[in-house]
Amino acid sequence: MINARNPSQPKGCLIGYDTNEPTTFVSKNRFRGRIQDLSPCIPYIVSNTIIFIVNLLKRFASRLSTTYGLDLRSLALFRLGLALVIIYDLTDRILDMSDHYTDDGVLPRNILIEYMFGIWEWSLHLTFGHYVGILILFILAYLAAFSLFIGYKSKWAATISWVLMASLQTRNPMILQSGDELLKMLLLWSIFLPVDSFYSVDSPKSNRLRPHFSIASIGFSTQLLIVYVFAGLFKLAERHWLGGEALFLAFGAVDINAHLSRLLLQFHSFLRLSNHLTLFFEIFFPLLLWMPWKNHFWRVALILSYVAFHINIFLTFQVGIFVIVPMAAWLAFLPPCVWNSSLGIKLHTFLIGLASYFQRITRLHSGKINPLKLKTSTTWALSVLWITVVSWNITTLPGLPFRFPDSLRPFIYGTTLQQAFGMFSVTLPRSGWIWIPGVLNSGDYVDLTIDGGALPLRSQLPLINRQNNPNDRWGKFTECLVANHGSLRLHYGKFLCKKINQNSLGNKKLDAFKIMFIRYNLKTDGTYAGPIVDELWNHECEEGMTEKWKSQLECLSGGPPCPKK
Repeated sequence: MINARNPSQPKGCLIGYDTNEPTTFVSKNRFRGRIQDLSPCIPYIVSNTIIFIVNLLKRFASRLSTTYGLDLRSLALFRLGLALVIIYDLTDRILDMSDHYTDDGVLPRNILIEYMFGIWEWSLHLTFGHYVGILILFILAYLAAFSLFIGYKSKWAATISWVLMASLQTRNPMILQSGDELLKMLLLWSIFLPVDSFYSVDSPKSNRLRPHFSIASIGFSTQLLIVYVFAGLFKLAERHWLGGEALFLAFGAVDINAHLSRLLLQFHSFLRLSNHLTLFFEIFFPLLLWMPWKNHFWRVALILSYVAFHINIFLTFQVGIFVIVPMAAWLAFLPPCVWNSSLGIKLHTFLIGLASYFQRITRLHSGKINPLKLKTSTTWALSVLWITVVSWNITTLPGLPFRFPDSLRPFIYGTTLQQAFGMFSVTLPRSGWIWIPGVLNSGDYVDLTIDGGALPLRSQLPLINRQNNPNDRWGKFTECLVANHGSLRLHYGKFLCKKINQNSLGNKKLDAFKIMFIRYNLKTDGTYAGPIVDELWNHECEEGMTEKWKSQLECLSGGPPCPKK
């Protein structure tokens, strides 16, 4: 029996062991007498246990980072795609800037604040009522998006883009759809991701290739999956989806469907099968993103599947930027094996050259890029943000007894985190479109349906879709006209009177018009019953005009043709 002390042990920590059995403590009858000799070892044992647990957690975190981390090249490619989506969205909006965002448009500031604006909501665009101020904000948004695209001070560019995007969306909620909410949230999460580590003027080529895994990447991944999973969960509360008829009804909606949709109406059995596959595809398939086994393989499968899914949506429905926003988000999940392929190497080389080109022609280089590791305070703040986003979406599901705490709603609306992804969850066997016939002071009929343009009245009501509207924004606005928004219809009527009469040629002025909803009932064989004309609003540009043209307006109640002057 000898006493030995490990050099790494604290002084005085002696452990007795038998020379024949080095790992065995002294016999039991002498153990109590040796307790005082082991007491100095307690801090050593505790410290080594803590070190062991910490190392174990580090190895676990390293495994998580390797499995679920995002490749820095993929994050940079996502930054490029996100910036292009923002530029496209701004260009689509700026064409109707005066009509949608000024006091001369369809939603003046006083009407927005009085009827639709919450106490905790905010919008920089409410500062200006004239198009010049709104144009300045659009130009700032363009500059921020371009800075994000080339990778110059990307964190600030993403922050400014998020603030201006949230402000713009709040200014006119009547023209928003799910793609807008997702774009805003992706911008918010991108602020905390190292999206500028590659292909930026600040860092055309980085030597850091280890995957990025943080609460920001977890929140970003969760936000994208929420879009699909919750869209599917919303559908479970709708009887048409559970019965297998929802996709047939959605394809038959003349207000949003495309030509391919109407062709597929003849294949009822195929649509019924696709109906149930869609539910599985939206609720369960996205969870493969967190599959621990061969995660990179499942990532590639998910990316290809959802890109094909959104291309199919583009071919069958008119849903605006909802098609391209998720496709840009999926770029962030490209695994390293894609970049190591011949195509990935060529793309990598091209993007490095593109970043170097922008660096030369702009002569911009801040010399700083986003750190890979977040500060502890930022990590805690993003954890709260992540929990809040998940909790809010859970409380939006129909049929659940949960309600988001009223005390936290100011935080939700103040940070513009409100969102709901119930796309196509409500399907009706009828659909239609807005028709706005009017009467001029000369007694001639005009059609104001298309962007308020005074066109000759049609001789019949054709079966058409949103070709009535120049873009999806106007299509969403006309959906709100169909809904019970009496104040919106009144001010839209005032807007049409002002727009037509200010731009009229000669002495012809608009006197009165009707806002009609032309609806069609979809039959089981894929054909339509109708049209059925519902009158939504009767408007006169000057007092007494309705009485003056009473007979002409009554003729319009059943739809054209009407007798000529």
